Amino acid sequence: MSIKRLSAALVFVGSMASVSAHAEVGTQTANYGNFYVGVGAGIVIPNSTSVTISGAVTGSGNVSYDVGPAVLGMVGYHFNDLFAAEGEVGYSSLDYSNISGSLTAGSLGTVSGKIGVNGNVDAVVGLFNALVTPLGKSGLSPYVGGGLGFASTSSKINSLTANGLTATVNSSESKTDLAADAILGLNYDVTNNLSLGGRYQFIWVNSGTSTTSNGVTGKVGDFSGNVLTAQATYKF
Repeated sequence: MSIKRLSAALVFVGSMASVSAHAEVGTQTANYGNFYVGVGAGIVIPNSTSVTISGAVTGSGNVSYDVGPAVLGMVGYHFNDLFAAEGEVGYSSLDYSNISGSLTAGSLGTVSGKIGVNGNVDAVVGLFNALVTPLGKSGLSPYVGGGLGFASTSSKINSLTANGLTATVNSSESKTDLAADAILGLNYDVTNNLSLGGRYQFIWVNSGTSTTSNGVTGKVGDFSGNVLTAQATYKF
């Protein structure tokens, strides 16, 4: 069932993951031209995604997700005091919240409004980013960036619930899609080697396609989400 693909989000994640996040470019007191590694943790706030369903289940509307956790690791390289390149791998997990629209499904009959969705999405997101620190060398450093990568998701919808009735779906899907992100962050050098920071990351996943699973065909829009993380970075 293609609704699940929306989660590719994530991942978020997508995505998710997504999805998700770095805090390394602000390595202002370290020797530039060196490598750094980092870890981060935070949350993914998914945006709703449009969906149209046909087959054993029919309907249209928007799919919403609950806020979920995100963790990540990154490794990067500073070319000079303004530019860095970075590779990131993150993991996130999202639960479906509801479908807002009209739906006809088995024992549920035809319902309108919010239909509860029991299911979840796990996402692994890999991104390659370019980062810019416009203020150059400074202990407190804002930065911007963005890049491209992939979002690999595994999603499952167990059932749909409305008006006190539940319809079993038991549909699952795994897929990998193109992902892109935009970054806005702030970093602070605690020592010459250790930095702490925070980052906002917008993630987009090219998951908008039509697929069929267990007699249900779904056409969904692309997934997007917002990732907020705190990071610690060690500079060599």
